[in-house]
Amino acid sequence: MARRRSITLDQESRVLSLYKDGMAIKEIMKDTEIKSEQTIYRILDSNGVPRRPKVNGVKRILVMIEEDVAAIMKYAYHL
Repeated sequence: MARRRSITLDQESRVLSLYKDGMAIKEIMKDTEIKSEQTIYRILDSNGVPRRPKVNGVKRILVMIEEDVAAIMKYAYHL
């Protein structure tokens, strides 16, 4: 059975700093070489860091589409 790799204090500190700076969990995992989202969340929870609300990607895409449509309509209006 494989032994669990322990998280260093430097990694933990980096997780907290990156999360507070607004970095996404997946990016924090890459930067710190921590392989599990659950581990990241455990570090945040054990340090009393409140979780950010989840972003609904669909809404963000729709806003981008609406902006593109508005630009096209504005261009067509001026023709």
